Amino acid sequence: MEMIGNNFILGLVGEVSTLVSKGSRRSLLKHQASVTKLLDMIDMVRQHRSLTHQFLFNHQQEVVEKIAALDEEMTKAITKLASDRYVGNSIERIALKNKLSQLTSSYKNRSISNNLVVHGKVIRQLIFQVDSQILISLDKADKLELAGEYNDQWQAVMSGIEALTQYRLSIMAMNMNLKPALLAKQANVLYSKLVKVSDVYSDYHPDLNECMTQLERYLTEHKHTEEYQAKLFDLSSDISATLVDVYEAIIEKTFAKAINGGYSAE
Repeated sequence: MEMIGNNFILGLVGEVSTLVSKGSRRSLLKHQASVTKLLDMIDMVRQHRSLTHQFLFNHQQEVVEKIAALDEEMTKAITKLASDRYVGNSIERIALKNKLSQLTSSYKNRSISNNLVVHGKVIRQLIFQVDSQILISLDKADKLELAGEYNDQWQAVMSGIEALTQYRLSIMAMNMNLKPALLAKQANVLYSKLVKVSDVYSDYHPDLNECMTQLERYLTEHKHTEEYQAKLFDLSSDISATLVDVYEAIIEKTFAKAINGGYSAE
């Protein structure tokens, strides 16, 4: 009888352990779904920045319809994001909704630099919200031991994004006939931050390496034509896309480790 009782207790403990594991897994998956919504919104904001920049820089009327269609898509996505209770608290969701809604209005009245700054701030706010969701989900799943590695990689990516913002603003400053030394300085800072991302995120990422190669080449050319300025901005868009891709890969790997007990699914 004692053996049967012990086996029953051990079995019950095993079942409870399994239930906790399943609960943690469900929590992780729900937070992961919310993070995916935030990442999708980052992609839309990046598209919006690119299209509105084309309009403001080259006055391309053909992109106006594309912007209108994207505005409509963003409005629907914003509503869904604002109703997701896993995305921050109600005050944070309202603030995020207001910031996103502002992007879809009055873009024609913005300067090129202001347009970059406004979109950049929203993207950073979304990234901070993603970061918050990941840390909360790791805490709830009792997987905070994964937070250290993730945080190092996140800090490297954020430093790259901050440097990219300054680099973009220095590209726009070429219109004001400022010294080219400013562009060269910001480009060198950006290059050093991309190297750091490459070092911290050890997984091979060919797009990041290609971006660094192109940036290094542009650093030696020192041209100041409008066409060259457009090429520099295109390169900055490539770098932005790559940094977001790297961040998404970091997130995917972190969730995979958390769900699979500390080991990433290869």
